[in-house]
Amino acid sequence: MRIVLTGTAGLVGRTLATTLGPKHEVYGICRRPLPQTTPVTPVDLDLGSEWSPAVLPSTVDAVIHLAQSNRWQEFPDQAADIFAVNVASTARLLDYAVRAGATQFVLASSGGLYGSSESTLTEESALATHDGPLRFYFETKRAAEMLALAYSSRLRVSVLRPFFIYGAGQRLPKLVPRLIDAVRRGSPVMLRGDSGATLNPVAVEDVGKLVEACLRDRYDGIVNVSGGQVTSIRSMATRIAELLGVKPSFHNDPGVAERFVADTARMRSLIHSEPIGFDDGIAALLSGQIAE
Repeated sequence: MRIVLTGTAGLVGRTLATTLGPKHEVYGICRRPLPQTTPVTPVDLDLGSEWSPAVLPSTVDAVIHLAQSNRWQEFPDQAADIFAVNVASTARLLDYAVRAGATQFVLASSGGLYGSSESTLTEESALATHDGPLRFYFETKRAAEMLALAYSSRLRVSVLRPFFIYGAGQRLPKLVPRLIDAVRRGSPVMLRGDSGATLNPVAVEDVGKLVEACLRDRYDGIVNVSGGQVTSIRSMATRIAELLGVKPSFHNDPGVAERFVADTARMRSLIHSEPIGFDDGIAALLSGQIAE
């Protein structure tokens, strides 16, 4: 297949470049140089700028759109960049995909669109109305989904809603690097309530498997992307501390802990396996090994 991949330098992008690059003709869009060993054809392009699809191949089989603005927390100062990368580039890539003859479009959205829920979240669960500083970011994700699904008569559209991806090389301020950093430094891990949020974080290896499955099966629809173990922030930090051979420290804040737990049935049916549980995934990450 000839594939255009955005967000190639990100955590999921690097994983897919490594797995897809040797098997397919992959054009990796990135706004900073890729390592020379990355097995893709690099396309130096800033999706937050004015750009033309003329820099991309004239024909393509699939587009995997992982890129999102790295200024996503900086509303309203960086609202233009957030919109340009998350929404405008999605519209432009969808138009390009159709004109270039693609049959598959994979969009990385966010499980955060559901908000906290006492119920386990399925793909049919209602989306939340967000308030606060991240509202603009979530609205751009919702808008990108709506644009992508509007092309479902022309393309097979896979909309992925990930929940707390983690993996080797991930940077702060993402959740798992933040927990590892706090535990290593002996800083208190902040918890709301006794144990903090309940969640089932997903290993990047499983996200890569899912994207490949969407391409293989020409999956058309929404799928939640989450791990095989329901845990809590306290349990995650305790597991990290155990693996590092240190004692964790916690600080409890008042309030009700949030819950972000997604059902994995649809994901399991696509990757034909149980997603990696956090206890196993973090052990592999901290030992420098890749979980099978």
